[in-house]
Amino acid sequence: MTHPIAARALDCHYSTCTGISSRVGDCCPLCPKSQFRDVCSALRITSTSRKSAFSALQETLGGGGGLQTLLVLDNFESAWENLETRQEAEEVLSFLTTIPGLSLVITMRGSERPQGVVWTRPVLPPLARLNDTAALQLFLAISDADESAPALNLLLAYLDNLPLAIVLMASLAQYEPIDVLHARWQSTKMSMLQRGTGEGRLGSLYVSIALSLDSARMVAQPEALDLLALLALLPQGAAEADIRAWAAEAFTPAASLSVLLQTALASRSAVDRITVLAPIREYMLAYYPASQSLVAPVYEHYFGLTDLLKEIHTTETSLAPAVVDEVDNIYAVIYHALQHASDTAPALRASVTTMTILPILGVGSLDPPQTASLQQPTGYILIMCTSCLVDCPGGIRTRPGWASSPLLR
Repeated sequence: MTHPIAARALDCHYSTCTGISSRVGDCCPLCPKSQFRDVCSALRITSTSRKSAFSALQETLGGGGGLQTLLVLDNFESAWENLETRQEAEEVLSFLTTIPGLSLVITMRGSERPQGVVWTRPVLPPLARLNDTAALQLFLAISDADESAPALNLLLAYLDNLPLAIVLMASLAQYEPIDVLHARWQSTKMSMLQRGTGEGRLGSLYVSIALSLDSARMVAQPEALDLLALLALLPQGAAEADIRAWAAEAFTPAASLSVLLQTALASRSAVDRITVLAPIREYMLAYYPASQSLVAPVYEHYFGLTDLLKEIHTTETSLAPAVVDEVDNIYAVIYHALQHASDTAPALRASVTTMTILPILGVGSLDPPQTASLQQPTGYILIMCTSCLVDCPGGIRTRPGWASSPLLR
């Protein structure tokens, strides 16, 4: 038995805004003209002129008799993103909203909405990432994996609750154990997140992110890519004031940040920090790493924060909360500098300083110097010395001579 509401919606047509694969006359496949013709074709409207097509569409969809129509335009940014065709795309939307009985839904990347349409209020906010419970439910529903697998939570953490990443990883988990996928991520990361040949934005996270990076707004503001490369270093995101502090030397961050927010490559968190999802960070670090000239002010800023740890260690304990908010960022920047900086001495000094927060704040790690041991013997010496200092009854007691040691110059 058909539900009464469903019975009125049996004549359905689906057309994605990226679904037109061939040129129509002098019209680009992704331009508003092609997509308008596609809508007309689905409704068997064959008028050749735009004016007659508009009239026929209005008569078909607004013919009275209580006819209710829902038109969904999926991936609409394909037509609207290009500044050369944006006005035409908005004119088509504006016309569609004048048809009685027609409800219009569009899906598109980013947070900026097309003009010329009186959208229903309150306006739906951009889709957020899933919460932890929903992410786990989605993964298990697709993969049917063992929820008690030890590496499952670690694997989901890498995906940052991004729905497409979870779907693709869960598809792999249908035939590969969780621990194997976890091990693969350590070496291949983003490249493993695809289905089949990985064609299309829904079959590959690589393709999906690449489409956003190639959008018209990103191309028109090249510095936005530089800012995204710097934000990719920071797992906890950054406050706008800090972004202005370490990015202003290279470019004007306000315009670049606006583009990143418009395209949803970055977002503003509940605590007003600019954050980038983990899969996007991994992509940027792998394919668009920041140059040393760009990243130098970031090194300086976060290594400078480690000097505040010395104040916390002595008298200025009120600084503790501010530094705690940046701990993961400090470690991430230290890791990056140890692997990529031409001079690793500042990173090593920062590594030693961060160890002072272990007995005081209950956070921190001895991992940064251990990472340095992969680069040079200095790191091994530091890890052995500081391990002994951390274990001593009085906590860490850094020796005055360390700051002037030739190993750290």
